[in-house]
Amino acid sequence: MARVRSETQFDVVGEVWRWTGPVPWHVVTLPEPTARRIAASPATGSDAWGRVPVLLSLGATAWRTALVPHDGGYLAPLRPDIRRRERIALGDIVVLRVALLGDAPT
Repeated sequence: MARVRSETQFDVVGEVWRWTGPVPWHVVTLPEPTARRIAASPATGSDAWGRVPVLLSLGATAWRTALVPHDGGYLAPLRPDIRRRERIALGDIVVLRVALLGDAPT
């Protein structure tokens, strides 16, 4: 698993909701203060679409993904296999650990 510095890790609490864009996803909106800190961090790398590579942790599960820019902040996508493993449903309040990786997402 990727190693990250403590100053590039954020614990966030948020509600799981369904983003109904071109490809629907279950997501958690990062709180505005956290989104501002991530955007200002020198460790934040992003691609041409503004996605930020991260290591997310939820319960006992950790995975690499990218935060997606949305309305001036970021969304954390929750894959179906992660939601099943952690028994997460729409409307649940979850605690996510977000660790910036600093490399461009693939």
